[in-house]
Amino acid sequence: MLTRDQAWEWSSAGVWLLKRWHLRHQKLGESLRLHNSQYRALLAQQAETPVLVAQQHQRRCWMFGGSYYWEDEDLSAEEVKALLFERERRKRRQIKNAVSRMQMDDAAASGRTPIPDDVKLFIWRRDGGRCVRCGSQTELEFDHVIPLAMGGSNTARNLQILCAACNRAKGDSLV
Repeated sequence: MLTRDQAWEWSSAGVWLLKRWHLRHQKLGESLRLHNSQYRALLAQQAETPVLVAQQHQRRCWMFGGSYYWEDEDLSAEEVKALLFERERRKRRQIKNAVSRMQMDDAAASGRTPIPDDVKLFIWRRDGGRCVRCGSQTELEFDHVIPLAMGGSNTARNLQILCAACNRAKGDSLV
């Protein structure tokens, strides 16, 4: 599998046109020496596709997106990229789920619990998927007839569907 390695660093020597870049690992030593133009080309290429920058026995190190990854399964650049995209996709999904759970916990802690899905479905069917005031089918929202702040609940008897405009017009009143 791929393992991230943060022990790589670039250093330069020389002046602008004659500048040379050296890729060095903290434990393994120097791996690459590149002219300035080669270095710029490598940076541009690794932004789009993984680039092989070092090899040690059966292990190979790839540079992609400014990070370095070791692998020992003889993967192609396309396979490395696919695995890294999958890893990022899983990470984003995990973050999204964590944020949702945190928001649900915050809502519960503040005394405002989310409307249960089965109640939402019942209300949607009962009200025909339309605003009960004007009949609109756009920007629909679940509205508490008696606001939670005034002691209302998340029961079907206390909920209705309103469009955004009707819900704003109603505000937190009982009318």
